[in-house]
Amino acid sequence: MFLFMSRIKPGIAAFVAIGLWMQTPPSSAAEMSASEEQIYMFGLHLGWAAAECNLYEQGKITKSTVTSTFTRIGQDKDLSDLFKSAVYQTIEKSGEFTKCRQALEAWKTSQ
Repeated sequence: MFLFMSRIKPGIAAFVAIGLWMQTPPSSAAEMSASEEQIYMFGLHLGWAAAECNLYEQGKITKSTVTSTFTRIGQDKDLSDLFKSAVYQTIEKSGEFTKCRQALEAWKTSQ
């Protein structure tokens, strides 16, 4: 994993690292409160979106692939609208995802 992380920008690496860390569930899902579960799901979705944005920025996936990810996040019934919005806002405010921000803005306009 560290070899992979050394090839991408530090900010993106942080997004991906957080996403990978968040994919390790607690020992028992029953131990999580509803708000903890939302935070957990937010981390998963943010890591997923950031990884896809990184690939899109590098030209390794298409715009339609990354916008499909935005749609899938928006349709996820397990993630609250507040946290969906936070995923999108994180991408919008990132200084590293220029093409991805543009794709997100175009996607939001078409929704």
